[in-house]
Amino acid sequence: VVDAPKLGSDAMPQLRRSFSPSRAQPSAAAAAAAAAPPDVAPHVPAANAAAGSCCAAAPTPAAPAQGGEAPTAAFEAKETVLIFDWDDTVMPSSWIQEQGLRLDDGSSLSDWHREQLDVAAVAAAETLRLAKQRGTVVLVTNAERGWIELSCQKFMPSLLPTLEGVKVLSARTTYEGPQSASPFDWKLRAFANEIVRIYGFENLTEPTKRKNVVSLGDSVHEREALLRATCSLPNCRSKSLKFTERPDVSQICKQHTLVTTVFDRIVHHDGNLDLCIKCT
Repeated sequence: VVDAPKLGSDAMPQLRRSFSPSRAQPSAAAAAAAAAPPDVAPHVPAANAAAGSCCAAAPTPAAPAQGGEAPTAAFEAKETVLIFDWDDTVMPSSWIQEQGLRLDDGSSLSDWHREQLDVAAVAAAETLRLAKQRGTVVLVTNAERGWIELSCQKFMPSLLPTLEGVKVLSARTTYEGPQSASPFDWKLRAFANEIVRIYGFENLTEPTKRKNVVSLGDSVHEREALLRATCSLPNCRSKSLKFTERPDVSQICKQHTLVTTVFDRIVHHDGNLDLCIKCT
């Protein structure tokens, strides 16, 4: 769990990871030995923790490498895929809706709204900038096609240059149908197909090729889609970072500030991660 401060607090949150001993162990290749990052402290949740709470289950990591073994090399950009959600992860969509703002021309932003959103855009841009340096970035949304571009243009225009070179995918528009009727199904198919597209089928199934897939999103759909899409891949590290649901604009900023401070530790951690940001 990552505890973000209450609105108005200047203190930055600490990053904690929770483990569930009941979860199946990952394969040896997928859970290569690695010490936990310095800012990630393990915590075992109570057995009766409510499902879907911020204390998300995580695969138990393997023991650290023993003396004499060379440390595992950092993941290369070609080995890393980072899949971002859009609404309430990059853009504070719930807050925008609560402010009565709309996409149509009849809805205008006040100077105060613009100022708040500009700050959020700067924070999100830094996370995306780091992600683009560390691997291949994909934006996957369950909104209709065009929403990301149009909403970014109106509410966070300074973020548009950061989206250059990033694939933007509407999971709903692309995959909705009789065989994929639910939002989770759309996300799962999007995750699975993008992973195949980026790595290529031969590399995806080759045990000697490392895969490093990171998901950042506020919904349980992203977490479950990541786990399902990567569970059978050899030599694959899956890393889920769940943002808080329905954040306000300040919480969006604080979450991205937190993520950027530990970004490399997350990306280069040689093991599976299941993290959750909690804003109280």
